[in-house]
Amino acid sequence: FLLLSLYWTVHVIINFLRVMVAGVMATFLWAKDDARGCCSLAIWGSIFRGLTYSFGSICFGSLVQGAVSVLRWIISSGRKNRDET
Repeated sequence: FLLLSLYWTVHVIINFLRVMVAGVMATFLWAKDDARGCCSLAIWGSIFRGLTYSFGSICFGSLVQGAVSVLRWIISSGRKNRDET
């Protein structure tokens, strides 16, 4: 269970950053005036959308990714133990 929560947390952070970067890039492409500075509306709007509207999808997708990562780890450690004996 702890391994799943570790993988889930890591994937939530990574996927949130991906959503944030995608939002900033989309704002830059469609509304360049909103994406001018370092702390522009594009960045804060993307963070807000990622933490409110998209957070459930980010968490659920990260849970699926975490479960797959745990299964891959179990299979690879089983193969490693099988090869050692």
